[in-house]
Amino acid sequence: LQKATKDALSSVELLNAQYDIASAGFTNSKDNLNVGKAAVNLSQAGFGDLAGSTNATVRVLRALGDESSKADLRASQLFETTRVGLVTLDQLTPIIGSLAVQSKQLGIDFGEMTAAVAGLTTQGASAGEAGTRLEALFGEIVNAAPAANKILSEFRDEAGKPIQLNASALKTKGLRGIVKDIQTATGGDVAKISELFSTKEATEAVQLLISLGDKAFKEY
Repeated sequence: LQKATKDALSSVELLNAQYDIASAGFTNSKDNLNVGKAAVNLSQAGFGDLAGSTNATVRVLRALGDESSKADLRASQLFETTRVGLVTLDQLTPIIGSLAVQSKQLGIDFGEMTAAVAGLTTQGASAGEAGTRLEALFGEIVNAAPAANKILSEFRDEAGKPIQLNASALKTKGLRGIVKDIQTATGGDVAKISELFSTKEATEAVQLLISLGDKAFKEY
């Protein structure tokens, strides 16, 4: 790990990071170095400390079940979230593990998930509020409320098929596709969106992502 940077990071910081990475299961020297380099780069690019960058990177890798070869990609996605959104890495870290788990369970691309978080924070949500709203939205989609699907089934998606709100549709179309379908069906009208969901948080998540349009996901 000491070879990962020529910067002025202290030996203590580097050794602590190396220990934390090994404790997370990346004990092989190559794996440890891969994750370490990604964490160092994230700390430098994201203006965070190495301990926080290591924590965030490792949480995502473990939650997604990634090999160490994905460390650079995940660190880059975390950095993009802080660059595009109004959120720091320290604010993002507490929620990122849970969102990564949901990303894996629901079959959503992690980059799309972090793009949504970034987008929501640009609309006034804190990192915690963004996570809560997305979790509420996913919960309602997975539960596939009959009332919502009855309303949506009257509309057609880009392929000419009835719009559906369920886990299968989410996995196939991704969050971006689901949001686009809801926009097609509701025209972005808040009152109509609220008819689809039982929670304010889910409604707010969709409303804000619709207001952002494609730019919410274009960076990813």
